Amino acid sequence: MFRKSDKTKPYFCKISGIGHSEPSDSELFQIITQEEFINMLPQEAVNEITRYGEISIQEIASTWSEMISEKRTFFKGSLEQLGNFAVNRLVNNISNISKEELFSDLDAIIGATNTGPIYPSLADFIKNEIGVRNSAMCFDVTEACTSGSVALFQAYCMIKSGSCRKVLVVASEKATKLTDISNWRGSNLFGDASFAVLLERAETPDEDSFDFFYFNSFPFDGNLHLIQRTEDGFVQDGKKVHLFVVKTVVDEIFENLKLANIEPSEIKHMVFHQPSRKTTSSLEEYLRSRLPNLTGTFHYSDSVGNASSASFGNLMSKLYYDGVIKKGEYILTCTFGAGLSVAIIGLRL
Repeated sequence: MFRKSDKTKPYFCKISGIGHSEPSDSELFQIITQEEFINMLPQEAVNEITRYGEISIQEIASTWSEMISEKRTFFKGSLEQLGNFAVNRLVNNISNISKEELFSDLDAIIGATNTGPIYPSLADFIKNEIGVRNSAMCFDVTEACTSGSVALFQAYCMIKSGSCRKVLVVASEKATKLTDISNWRGSNLFGDASFAVLLERAETPDEDSFDFFYFNSFPFDGNLHLIQRTEDGFVQDGKKVHLFVVKTVVDEIFENLKLANIEPSEIKHMVFHQPSRKTTSSLEEYLRSRLPNLTGTFHYSDSVGNASSASFGNLMSKLYYDGVIKKGEYILTCTFGAGLSVAIIGLRL
């Protein structure tokens, strides 16, 4: 499903605030190096990884840092606490307004999570954490690592339809809980993070933050079984998933930029899902080979890990706060995951 933003409609949608979680937010966060992670594992797993001492832990950790990420973030608190850090940062970045005033007229809160409470929803918990008693409806969306993108689209559609004026999206993931730590082939990937985005009705088409949305799912030919959350935790066929990303995902980006009539040179920043350093860097390599005019910056996160649906928004917010992404610059986001599903968005903050 491809949708180009219609700037002729009477309702327009702008991003009026963004926020993310940071390890400095609380002592409940812990940043773990890959070597520290290996030393946390049961001895049986350490023996398997090091081939009973044939390879040093330091050598393994160095390889993982290059292939997966240098460090990963663990959070010991609740999912709603994690999400609320992003909400607080969003509020603090909007000057001269209190949380109560900012959220008093919220129409909806959408939670995005694959590691949530199921019910009550993450959105219900966020509304309680915000502490504003109003009529905002609450619900969650779950579609693997594309959930954050889907939630943004839901909010966009609610505003563009005229049914809502202000919607808060919160993606929060304790992805380190997706599988038991002893399953090191899966648990060495994940980290915990959140992001929050406030969307509001804009007055003019020039204020509209979104250029296009694209979503698709490819559950065919055995793809449903390539990434699964089972009773024993997260499992995936890494090689086939990697091939899907560098082939199908790259093809989808290429075709949808043409549909959206976007010249690759317009794109200043690419903020994609962060499944692993190897997969993300390969995606960049193949994408640039297809689009020689794609000269914008491809961004990486080295201290969070795979935070599922929260990874791209958490990184995008960090880059914005650090001044790397400037207001009005064109951003291409892409998320992908189990299903196998793909979500692509063209936007400006």
